[in-house]
Amino acid sequence: SGGVSDWWGSDSYEIANGWNPLVFDENTNGIPDSWEMAFPGTSLYEHADNDGIPNYDELMQNSDPHDPDSHTAQPYVIRYESSMPGWVNDGMTDIGLEGWVKTYFEGLKTDMDLCVWVKEGRTQEQFRVEWRGATQKGIHWFNDYREVVTGASAGTNTRPYLLVQDLGQRPDFTSMLGGEYKIGILKIDMMTPAGDPVNSPVDGGDGSGSVPDGANEFTFSPASPGVLTLKLKARVTPSGIASRIKDQVHFTVDGIGASTMAWAVANLGGRPTASGDDLLATVTFTGLPANNTDFGAKKAAVYFDSCKQNEKDYEVYFPKQERNHPGTGSGSTPNWHYYWAGAAVPGYDLTSGTYSYADGGAGDYAQYNGNPNNPHYTIHGPASAGHEQYNSAGLNVDRKGIDTCAATLVHEKQHRQTDLDWLPGGAWFGKTDSDGDELPDDWEDAHTAQGFDKTKASSFTPAFIYGDDEEVWCEMNALGSTGDGSKDWANPGKQSKTVF
Repeated sequence: SGGVSDWWGSDSYEIANGWNPLVFDENTNGIPDSWEMAFPGTSLYEHADNDGIPNYDELMQNSDPHDPDSHTAQPYVIRYESSMPGWVNDGMTDIGLEGWVKTYFEGLKTDMDLCVWVKEGRTQEQFRVEWRGATQKGIHWFNDYREVVTGASAGTNTRPYLLVQDLGQRPDFTSMLGGEYKIGILKIDMMTPAGDPVNSPVDGGDGSGSVPDGANEFTFSPASPGVLTLKLKARVTPSGIASRIKDQVHFTVDGIGASTMAWAVANLGGRPTASGDDLLATVTFTGLPANNTDFGAKKAAVYFDSCKQNEKDYEVYFPKQERNHPGTGSGSTPNWHYYWAGAAVPGYDLTSGTYSYADGGAGDYAQYNGNPNNPHYTIHGPASAGHEQYNSAGLNVDRKGIDTCAATLVHEKQHRQTDLDWLPGGAWFGKTDSDGDELPDDWEDAHTAQGFDKTKASSFTPAFIYGDDEEVWCEMNALGSTGDGSKDWANPGKQSKTVF
């Protein structure tokens, strides 16, 4: 299927048969060359096939005067190939037809919107269009009814078509060439955002500067309040009509929690401006949202009238070390501490009073207050959200970000458990600890294979980097602890282009 380039009267047909494509009626007998080529000797004033359509009218609609079943428009087929996805056989095809054209859309499997561009060819005659088997959603004429963009909604398993017919400005068919239509699917393809933000991330920064085509990862700015700018871009096919259809196009984007969304003055309601074949619109979000779940996967779409043309995924992040989050600790605690709590790092919260934050030095991760009955844990930064790497006491550790924070909390909570074990009713109550390392002698005897010695508070040589044997035991418990990477929306973090 596809455009018919050698139909009756087309330039290629006339050239192939020795006719002059620039002359409408070479023998000046009043009958168009296209008719005589197809049906030599047929009179315009007779009724050859008795199908109810006189030969003259068959000429008007380009049907076969000798075939009673030939009384419909010439077909032009555009096929939808869902596996590509997209349309094939469309484009600027001059199909060289007089009269009517039926544009079919093959391969429609589910409900979908169709948008079609039609332009009259060389003679620039006026024409009309009509949808059949589909519900028209919009129609926009240009060039005094010589060019149109129209959309419709097709139902499941239907075979809709677009009827294209000239307005009969050639009543005697002797002085002008036949109607020729250029037909194609209107495409408005998202250029930004675009691509796969999971497997092929493209960093768009906070969107305020130059943003590469295909950007699909955006991060709030470090300002207070933080701002995220999305510079949306879509490309229109066919070329040359973007400026004419822009008023019928609008973009949509997902919200980001309670962050304040605002379209640029030139793009109110998501309406774009045109630049060449591109449609452009800018939308901003001011203020980071309240919840970690407000970040992450989002969608942007572009519509012609109410017909969705294209939709793309992108992701939204918070700047990890900045302090411009709302809520508890706003302005004083880093964003990671606020957003990871109970989400990417499930081991702490912001409301119970059991946990707090305080800046620390390069080696300060966290601190337990030593009170097992009323524990409090102070999480330090930036170390507890940083890169922890060491090889000591037989432990080989290399962890970053949420995994460092998760392991740090497990380590500190094991200190509390050790204290609980020594209390009345605890597993170690009343036992002997000869070396004073908070681990009972019989326990160390049972763990000699791991290097513990009940006669040494620091059993390992060289000594463990964080202290005595209790520190080693706490680290053994923390070994392998991880956060939930699917909930880490810090940049850098587990899901950002720069993985941390």
